[in-house]
Amino acid sequence: MYGDVRAELRGELDDIEQAGLTKRERGIRGPQNTVVDVADHDVLNFCANNYLGLADDPRSGGGAPPPPPRGGGGPGPPGGPGAAGCRAPGPRPAALCILRQCVRRPSGVDGCAARSTQEVHMKIEIIEHTPPYRLGVLIGSLSTASINRLLAKALEKLAPAEFEFSEIDYSRLPLYNRDLDADYPQVALDFKESVRQADALLFVTPEYNRSIPGPLKNAIDWGSRPWGTSVWADKPTGVIGASGGSIGTAVGQQTLRSTLSFLNARQMTSPEAYIHFTPGLIDADGEVTVESTREFLTMFMERFAEYTARVLTVIPRP
Repeated sequence: MYGDVRAELRGELDDIEQAGLTKRERGIRGPQNTVVDVADHDVLNFCANNYLGLADDPRSGGGAPPPPPRGGGGPGPPGGPGAAGCRAPGPRPAALCILRQCVRRPSGVDGCAARSTQEVHMKIEIIEHTPPYRLGVLIGSLSTASINRLLAKALEKLAPAEFEFSEIDYSRLPLYNRDLDADYPQVALDFKESVRQADALLFVTPEYNRSIPGPLKNAIDWGSRPWGTSVWADKPTGVIGASGGSIGTAVGQQTLRSTLSFLNARQMTSPEAYIHFTPGLIDADGEVTVESTREFLTMFMERFAEYTARVLTVIPRP
């Protein structure tokens, strides 16, 4: 699974190198010959916004019309979006064609040419994050007998070896009070550091009154304050929950997702996991006794591990 992700990225990098780029350097030589040092995902945004439009993605069959370059309009790349000459060879995303069009070089290379008459020099670096990934687990219930604590134990047993589980405790946090922002309590600083050290986050929560438990929301608030110091942004994040009801925390999860979305956590939105917990579904040792449920939870964790690898590739951890 992870080999496939890395192989795809490596293939793209090899193609980019053939266009005259090198590894381990990045930057764009823009207007007035200035060099802008940017993160890899920003390189694509800069290139697309300033010089060209997005060609078809060979894997999806779709395309987007090219925006005009800043400072005036003008024709798009030869053949327009989706032109055969601007397709990346094989199952490569359209982003590769963007890179090729954005680099000024001799004509005739795959039919792609630089759209701007201004020289553009771009080098990128692909950072591969290798497992294990530190997975911080926040259990929505403070109860030691919580079925969601049992669920978290089962998920740890079923997860691929790429994850290292660690529960993030928030039980000692006081109620959030903005008056404390100027002199943040040590317990809150320690909590934020625990979240910060995690490569990815997994929320395992019950549903309380069609929402999430108050202590969990309180912990999320502490982690987001003071303003501008949130620890939730850009974290690969999964959400799952169990309840005795037939809808299995579906409404509570949507409440949580709304909050996480505002905080810019990078949520895995599919598969969704609403576990209808019945007596004996998970034993005291965290063993799942129903085969179909065990298979589903295993698949959920495998997908989350793959999602984590992809997010960390696009948004590298500091």
